[in-house]
Amino acid sequence: MKSEYENMWTTDKDNYRLIEVPNLGYAIFHIDTVSLLTIEDDQLYKEIINEMLEAGVEIIKAEDWGNFLASFVDNLDEYDWEQNL
Repeated sequence: MKSEYENMWTTDKDNYRLIEVPNLGYAIFHIDTVSLLTIEDDQLYKEIINEMLEAGVEIIKAEDWGNFLASFVDNLDEYDWEQNL
């Protein structure tokens, strides 16, 4: 149900990014867990993406994905894994 994910475009939207995926749309990246989110229901996934776009969740261009991800790798020693897993 879409309401279960509402925090992704409302109260917790700063912890998410939409990663542009050429010819496919967007992937959802969760910053706290440094991971991509998978939702098996394609229609629900599209609805969530649309809500996130309308709410202004930051989009990472495909060509910037490597640099964006590297920013996490560069800070691995400082990352609080226990708190964020």
